[in-house]
Amino acid sequence: MENILEERNREFKELFPEFKALYNLEGNQSMIKYHDTIDGLRNVYRELLSELKNGDNYYVIGDPERYNTSDIEFFKDFIRKRIRINLNAKMLLTYSPLALEYKKYELNFGEKIHILPSEVKLDINFIVTDKKLIVNQIIEPHITLVIENKSIVKMQQILFELLWEKY
Repeated sequence: MENILEERNREFKELFPEFKALYNLEGNQSMIKYHDTIDGLRNVYRELLSELKNGDNYYVIGDPERYNTSDIEFFKDFIRKRIRINLNAKMLLTYSPLALEYKKYELNFGEKIHILPSEVKLDINFIVTDKKLIVNQIIEPHITLVIENKSIVKMQQILFELLWEKY
């Protein structure tokens, strides 16, 4: 376990300068934020709720079994608040009993859900909206990256749509 964490930390340290370089791509229109605590993750999700508006795209790739374990009550509250906003919400979820349960009730939550093949295992959750990309690692250490760059966000939306059509 310790070796895995060390390897992930090393990989992140190698990639971080590239992420940081994105900060200057379009002047004040580009930003990268990094958080390494659960409190930081909560703040990212709170900020996201305050920014989302009716009709916005809200695309997710994730593992609901694993992201809920980091702070179950917080995420239940987040979902309750998020569904009050009329979003174009699409989710690609890893195969699990919880994902299948979400799929059953997708219309109640104003979501469209596709289930990924059972062999797909994810260690991150991914959210892309019209303005930002949020990537959070759901294993220790809990790392969250927020990227606000029009080109990167647009590319991630396109990639999501391609995956959506495939699954």
